[in-house]
Amino acid sequence: MSTFIVKQMPVLTPEQIEESGWQRAIVERVARLCWFNHDLDGWMEELREEAHADYELPTEPVIWDEAQRAVWQAELDAIFAHLYGLTTEDLRYILDPEDVCGKGCINETFRVLKDREQRELGNTAPSASSSKPGAISDLTTKVTIIKYGNN
Repeated sequence: MSTFIVKQMPVLTPEQIEESGWQRAIVERVARLCWFNHDLDGWMEELREEAHADYELPTEPVIWDEAQRAVWQAELDAIFAHLYGLTTEDLRYILDPEDVCGKGCINETFRVLKDREQRELGNTAPSASSSKPGAISDLTTKVTIIKYGNN
């Protein structure tokens, strides 16, 4: 693939991430999500060598905790949604078009996420604007906080 094509892709550069002020938060969360067994000790050692000394990286593989992983994933999603300039409304549409367009919307985006929430939470799985706990509502809340502050 040529450089010309790569530069046209909607991909953040490492420089953009560093300049955004979110690099530390991204690196710390990715480290916790990825390093959950000793198979990746070498990768973690390289990360420690390359990361800034003040980053709070785990010292041992992180114990698998589905609830905590969901929080870190939602925080990363929220950070990247912010970096790409998505509004809360954009994110609501991406995660659940029916929540924005209404029942019967023909567009589908993250059906797997929605189906998983319905399995785990029952048929009353939250929509993106719901106040009930769940990945979709957690994510839109985190995007709003990151973008506009916790007021």
